[in-house]
Amino acid sequence: MLRRLILQSSHYTIGSLLVTLAGIVSFPIFTRTFTVADYGALSLVSSLLLFWTGIGKLGVQHSIARFHAEVVAGRRGISEGAYVTTVLLGMGATGAAAVAGWLLMALAVPDSWWGNPAVPALLLPLSMLVLVRVLDSAVGNVLRAQQRSLLYASYTVARKYLSLALILLLVFHFLPGLRGFYLGTFVVEALAAAAVAFLLYRGTRFSPGDFDVPAFRAMLAFGAPMIGFELAGIMLALGDRYVIQSMMGGEALGRYSAAANLCDYARVVILVSIAQAVTPIYSRMWEENGPQATRLFVERALRLYFMIGLPLVAGMAAVGDDVLTLLATDRYSVGAPVVALLIAGMVADGSIAILGAGIYIHKQNRRIIPWVALAAAINISLNVALIPRFGLLAAAATTLAGYAFLAAAAWRLGARLMPLSFPWREVAKFALLAAIMLAVVHAMPSPGRFAGLAIRIATGVAVYAALVVAFDREARGLLAAAWMRLAAARQA
Repeated sequence: MLRRLILQSSHYTIGSLLVTLAGIVSFPIFTRTFTVADYGALSLVSSLLLFWTGIGKLGVQHSIARFHAEVVAGRRGISEGAYVTTVLLGMGATGAAAVAGWLLMALAVPDSWWGNPAVPALLLPLSMLVLVRVLDSAVGNVLRAQQRSLLYASYTVARKYLSLALILLLVFHFLPGLRGFYLGTFVVEALAAAAVAFLLYRGTRFSPGDFDVPAFRAMLAFGAPMIGFELAGIMLALGDRYVIQSMMGGEALGRYSAAANLCDYARVVILVSIAQAVTPIYSRMWEENGPQATRLFVERALRLYFMIGLPLVAGMAAVGDDVLTLLATDRYSVGAPVVALLIAGMVADGSIAILGAGIYIHKQNRRIIPWVALAAAINISLNVALIPRFGLLAAAATTLAGYAFLAAAAWRLGARLMPLSFPWREVAKFALLAAIMLAVVHAMPSPGRFAGLAIRIATGVAVYAALVVAFDREARGLLAAAWMRLAAARQA
């Protein structure tokens, strides 16, 4: 199962790497094309879309992999095709309700509240993008539940590159500014979601009569409590944007958003792949192999996660701000401590899906909601209190504190349902090895801006990899197994 996790994670990683490569290529284009204030407005609109898309999904996306495992095991009494139909029609209906809510917000909120004249003109046209993204979540999570990781990765890569191509065409030739950006986004995302929905029905038929009311009601009962989790999580992740906008202005928000986007690129490539692969695997293991095998798998997955996540924090602390200024110009520099705190918060956030496995498996998602809401409330309160004095550093630090608090809560709650040992010794070891890597990279000279960064990054990766192989027995075992499989494949 760990090999399956690594294989499927590799598919997600390659897809995420290609998607992030497109993001890295477009990052300096957009930071130079848009003003810093407009880049901040882009972040505000994106957070609004995330908020309303979260409402539109109504938590059902969290149900898809868990209930698919029951469908495959024959415990739901419906076919695979009926299950897909139930997911798409049900989430289409909840997405349409969210569109109505978005329209009411766009009409009710005064233009002056947005702090940027570009935002109000975008709101009404963007309402349908909420529905598209809800359906995109539906088809994407069905692919993940079916463990079709290669198809899912191909879908996300094609969507990203086609979207980027159309956006650049519109922004530079037909519709400059944020309007061109979002028109290109809508067209490609809508067509991509429709194409994947068609593939899901290949070899079968779509019939609205296959919609299974009891199954969707059960999915709602499981997922709806997660809407509070998701919205509070969005406020935890993005609430600081509104505080920064109101207290420090659009340009400060633009710099902070650029740093957060850069960290997110690194997170997506290196960490998200594990979280995407692990949930469907441990859900099916629980149904097919029982609690003991599932617990052992989750503990090993958690160990693997921190083995990869901790050097990411150290690496971004070493070179993150230099990469940011190289890609986005000196206008966007925020300082290495801000970048390090942002990526550390993202690492803590990504661990929740593994630490809270017991909550997810036992369908007790509602238990985590008060803790997410508390973390979000503390985060916003600390931002309001500390940003006037410490600026962007306070926003990054309070976000890390919120995610660390939430990860600890998920572990304690999940462990009551499925005992899970936290690998304290291994985490300390990987943290020490990452610190050694950080010291080595910091001590290196920078012979040139781009060349120096490339050499420092490559050296950091090599140093950490060598240290892990030298001091971690399981890493040596995985490396030896991979080498043996490669040798066997060559002989075949």
